[in-house]
Amino acid sequence: MPEPEELGKLYRFYWEQFDALFPRVGQGPLGFAGRGLLDTATNAALRAMGYPDPAGSPATHILARILPFVPPLKEILDGTVMSLRQKDQGRLLDVGCGDGSFLVLMRSIGWQVSGIEPDPEAARVARDRYGLDVSLGNIEGVDLPEAVYDAITMQHVIEHVYEPISVLDRTYSALKPGGVLSIRTPNLDSLGHKRFRDLWMHMDPPRHLRLFIPSTLSTCVRRAGFSILDVHTSPRSAQTVFDLSNAIRKAPGARFARAPGHRSLRSRLFLMQEAAYCTAGRELGEEIVLLATRGEREFPEGE
Repeated sequence: MPEPEELGKLYRFYWEQFDALFPRVGQGPLGFAGRGLLDTATNAALRAMGYPDPAGSPATHILARILPFVPPLKEILDGTVMSLRQKDQGRLLDVGCGDGSFLVLMRSIGWQVSGIEPDPEAARVARDRYGLDVSLGNIEGVDLPEAVYDAITMQHVIEHVYEPISVLDRTYSALKPGGVLSIRTPNLDSLGHKRFRDLWMHMDPPRHLRLFIPSTLSTCVRRAGFSILDVHTSPRSAQTVFDLSNAIRKAPGARFARAPGHRSLRSRLFLMQEAAYCTAGRELGEEIVLLATRGEREFPEGE
């Protein structure tokens, strides 16, 4: 494992590499070919979570009523807003916000947003292009106010940090009582890891320092004082994981694999298989989804 003082060297040009790994091909998480259908589905998911629907189209209204009965589709679309509901709305902090795309969406539906980002170039884009309030650095080093945020999101961040419980302690202190913590991180028990093993894209050495299964992540979150609202696994990224892991298998010596410009038929079948397992309650999704709230600490801070 890298020494803490060496971690910064692993992220030079990381944002640009990440952008290359996940090219914007005009398709949504299910491989929708058109923006219209994707926008309708996304608006329907937002409506189902209590957000106002500016379009108010009949298709959105109908789909919003259907979504609760289609768990795989609802789960995939929930990820668009990190499973945060309209009732949670207020001040939002996104840890590891990248170029701010997620914050732009959340701002557009009524959240007061800010972010933390260690990559200078990504932070610059977030500030200059989108006018976002983004602090440059890691959560361990940024001066956070106490008990001011209604929600804190960490999307594929916790696996990168040297001391996860220390980071969770900081998020606990920054959340208001009753505030929501939303975490998404790779699932070491996923169907993708079982299939690709050491070639699974989320191994990502040396940047991924710690990988979790639902029970170990839950233990860390509880240890920091949170009360868990929900923890499950999601097939949301199954197609991307399949195609990139397959690319790594074909070119194991490459510095990093490049995603194909379209989703393969095999990856669609893989998504369907993984979604079926998740619907049946098996924790085989590529991502762990965990929602927690600030409660009373069960352990003294730092123990």
